[in-house]
Amino acid sequence: MRVGWLAAAPVLLALGLAGCSSSSTDRQYAASEIEVSADQVRPGQTVTLSGWAFTTKCEDDCPPDSGAVWSEHGDGGRLGEPLRDLAIEWREGDQVVDLGLVDATGEEGTFEVEVTVPADAVPGAATIFVGGEKLDRDAAEVEVTVSE
Repeated sequence: MRVGWLAAAPVLLALGLAGCSSSSTDRQYAASEIEVSADQVRPGQTVTLSGWAFTTKCEDDCPPDSGAVWSEHGDGGRLGEPLRDLAIEWREGDQVVDLGLVDATGEEGTFEVEVTVPADAVPGAATIFVGGEKLDRDAAEVEVTVSE
């Protein structure tokens, strides 16, 4: 009987470690994402910008009472508190134009805001960027194409 138990011990240990490794997935941080209502835009056009996961980052230990929630959006991840005063910028070549600020809300740190493409935007590729000094992970950006 003891031989059987000792022979089974490595298998049980491997199963136990497999359970531990899956819990590390629970410690992922959700990546901030944005979407724009139109990827082809014109100078002066107003578009809707939607964002998700603009929250504080849950720390590695992520205690159950931290208020962090697990989200299934995108690649999933842990989310903390919604962030305020996120900068929205239009980036085209060397030009950076401030499009305003937005506050994330709700337990998934979402927002929806209308922004206006700069009147002097030139035809070609541009980027709409959302970030802030309190965003402790990569900011988000989405590419658009300016048409004439």
